[in-house]
Parts: sequence; C-alpha cells; structure tokens
Amino acid sequence: MNKPAIDVALVAWPNHPRRMAYFRRTLAALRKNLSASRHALRWVCSSESQHDPARTWHGEELEAICREHGIGLHWRIGKAALGANMNAALRLGAAPLIFLVQDDYELLEPLDLSPGADLLLRHGEVDLVRYSYFLDPHSGTRFKGSLEGWRRVDIDGTWPYGDDPHLRRRDFMDRWGWYLEEGRHGASESQMLLRLVHGRATIVAADRCYFGHVGEVASVIDEYRPRAVPR
Repeated sequence: MNKPAIDVALVAWPNHPRRMAYFRRTLAALRKNLSASRHALRWVCSSESQHDPARTWHGEELEAICREHGIGLHWRIGKAALGANMNAALRLGAAPLIFLVQDDYELLEPLDLSPGADLLLRHGEVDLVRYSYFLDPHSGTRFKGSLEGWRRVDIDGTWPYGDDPHLRRRDFMDRWGWYLEEGRHGASESQMLLRLVHGRATIVAADRCYFGHVGEVASVIDEYRPRAVPR
C-alpha cells in the first residue's frame, strides 16, 4: 500500500554566499533528522531568481544540490518577495499536507511528522501544527489547553503565528487565503498573523521548539531592518 504523502516545501534565496550556506545547513539537518513514519515525504523548492548586483549568484549551485537530492526546483521570476516565494512553494506539490520550511531554519533534533499529520487529518478544525515558535518569557508564543496531547496556541497571546516551520493541510489556503505578496519584507507574516487571530484559527504546537533560526544575512537585497550581519 502506498503511504499518504507530505510535501516538504522549501523556500530559497541563492543571492548571497551566506544564504547558500544557510540552505545547505538547513537541508543537511532536514535530511538527517526529518522523518514521517507513516507518510512519504516529497521534496520541492521554490527559489527566487533576483540577483544582487553586489554579490555572487549561486543559482547553479542550488540547482546541483536539488538535483543531487531529488528535490523538484522551481524558479520564481520577478522581484524577490517572501510572501510570493512562500506562495510559489505551496503551489508546487499536490500532497494533502505541506510542511513549509524557509532556507534558514535548522532542525536541531529528530522529528517525526506523522503524529502531526494524523492529527490534521483527524481534526479538520485544526489549521496548523507548529514545530517552531518564539521562545521568550515575556513575549514568546503562549499556550492554553491541549488537544490529544498537543499544546493549543493561545490565539489571543503573543506570536500565535509565525513563518517558521509548520505543517498544514492543502485546504488551508481555501479557508485563510494566500500570503501577501507586496509591501515591505516581513509584511506577509504580520498580515497572516492578523488574519488568523481575527478569524480565531485553531493552531497547535509540538512539545518543544525543534528549530533554530540561523539567518543573519537578509534574504532580500533591500531589507529595511537592521541585521546582525549586513549584506
């Protein structure tokens, strides 16, 4: 019997040597630690094609890596935008479940996606399963109650949603729409957060944060916020 599938949808930005290093690090950690005991993982990647005239371009390197690992690669044409690139990644596969991962989130320990996948397929009211969230005693993601052992995210608390790695059904977009594709970098995350809070989305989270963020260099060439390492 064929196992039901999960699309692992990666989002890439090969416009800087550090961004390419992040992709390699992210992929290596996923290949080492990510599994789905009762599902088949199908790997796809959406990459931006906008070059940075001040930096080296690593598109051919990305193509070689994806070819080596059997990852279906799609190039998005136009000005780089986080929301647009995530939308493109979400459209690539056909599996009923999607695990969305940006190229600078490192999976720190073994993670089996099948328990979360089973939960989403059993409970149509659950919109997202988060495997990464902001940890801070004052402004981190809050929790309130549980569902089958999964922590319920407090939709009225701080940071109930983030663009960090999470699992969703493909019908998520039918209910909640797609990411904002225009505006400042990061606006897509804020707009989706407000939409989910206003609509009283049901979001659950894993027992702990499985990912660490490693992206010090901005993905877009016109980032307006100060970063630890400038482009």
